Amino acid sequence: MPTLSGERETKRLKLPSSKKGDEAWAEIYTSPVGGDIISISMYAPDRGKMVIGAVLAAIKDWNFVDKDGKKAEINIDNVKRLDVADLFLISQESGMIEKYTEISKMDVVKKNS
Repeated sequence: MPTLSGERETKRLKLPSSKKGDEAWAEIYTSPVGGDIISISMYAPDRGKMVIGAVLAAIKDWNFVDKDGKKAEINIDNVKRLDVADLFLISQESGMIEKYTEISKMDVVKKNS
């Protein structure tokens, strides 16, 4: 019997904002689930906000720190502070926006909207 385990595939990305000797990375989910679609749809149809929502849903972990040197929380405010190249890479590699776009084109979704 299939189970809803909640376990998801992840991938660790070296982010474009990395500097020599100071690598920035993010571990992202590569298998979007239903809850991710809800997170992204909250920002539709604004494409820019959808990217932020998708990246927020995609990130499992990262190595960014705050001004006090403590690990930075993964939240909307901090995701907004990421370099645009980092946002692009994470959104592309996670597949979140592509999956959302596919689902939003389905007839059932259009009828119930």
